[in-house]
Amino acid sequence: MSLRYISVTKILVVTLLVFALAVGSVVGLRFLHSNALALEPEQPQQDGRMVEQLDGTLYRYIDEQSGYLINLSYPVLGVEEVDSVISRRVFDTINSFVSYAAENPPKGDQTRPVLTLSHSMHEDDYVVYFDFTTQLTRTGSTDIEEGHFTLVFPPSLVHPEPEPEPEPEPQPEKTWPDPSKPMVALTFDDGPNATYTAAILDALKEYGGHATFFVVGTRLGGEKNQAVLRRIVDEGSEIGNHTQSHKNLAKSSVDTIRDQIQYVNDRVTEITGVTPTWLRPPYGAKNSQLSQVAGMPFAMWSIDTLDWKTKDADKTYSTTMNSVKDGSIVLMHDIHKTTIPAAVKLIRDLNAKGYQLVTVSELYEARGIDPVDGKSYFSAYK
Repeated sequence: MSLRYISVTKILVVTLLVFALAVGSVVGLRFLHSNALALEPEQPQQDGRMVEQLDGTLYRYIDEQSGYLINLSYPVLGVEEVDSVISRRVFDTINSFVSYAAENPPKGDQTRPVLTLSHSMHEDDYVVYFDFTTQLTRTGSTDIEEGHFTLVFPPSLVHPEPEPEPEPEPQPEKTWPDPSKPMVALTFDDGPNATYTAAILDALKEYGGHATFFVVGTRLGGEKNQAVLRRIVDEGSEIGNHTQSHKNLAKSSVDTIRDQIQYVNDRVTEITGVTPTWLRPPYGAKNSQLSQVAGMPFAMWSIDTLDWKTKDADKTYSTTMNSVKDGSIVLMHDIHKTTIPAAVKLIRDLNAKGYQLVTVSELYEARGIDPVDGKSYFSAYK
């Protein structure tokens, strides 16, 4: 019996098979692949059919009753998503074809019929061309019918749109410091001191607020001092650079300036993970050379308590309270015992008067000022 005389019914069955394979192979490639692997090779199923994976893209379906053989070739299309419903149609159609084959087994000198289908992607990735061949081999002759058809798929089917990235969670608005409220920057030079600096941090934690500590490199050794440095950062206060050995930078060479500043920046970064952004030149001494070389803005002051000179806690306190106003930068030293009670009292009373105690960086950020390297900043008065 020649394929030229196959009944209309038979042609319709084969056409349905080819169309279902076309749709299923584009959106269900992985489903076919996984199901083929899931079946035990060369082991008959309950319905008498077997599947064998010949290589990475070719599968062979064998019907044990009729002896019909179906070869299916699936080139890799890069389809990532699987539509199991459509993919199942492919297997259902194969089942229908094999059922038909079982009712029409080879007769006489006919050998096993073979149905082979393959497809390939067009350059634009959205058109699939299918070529099919039906072959019936008999003793001494072979009847072959060939054909092809084209399916066009929307881009969303061949290349599904990736799921949108989740929108980042909104960050809470910064509520402190409040630019509308008065603020003061308390600063301490020449530390750290494991005992005195810690006492200042205790007061800041108790009453609220931050401060800026300008440290010298000669005091960055020892576990206790380093622990205080880490605590400064952890509790929201700030570390500034006061040079390695408290050297007068206005009288130093370019190389000395750079070495004095870089040493402290490197050590503080090593100990805390945070690099200082402000330089306070020792003695407040500066010149044009320093401005050009330092690479950092200069944090000066508007209130000098002279605590290093008077060593009088009451004078330190009164000097500050008599001159303080919104935007002041206060200079003290956390290496003098007499400074500590004055600092603790100032932290308590300035808070009580409604001042926000902030770092130098927080002060200028709240004022909307972006500090410039080599420039001096004495206050942030409105």
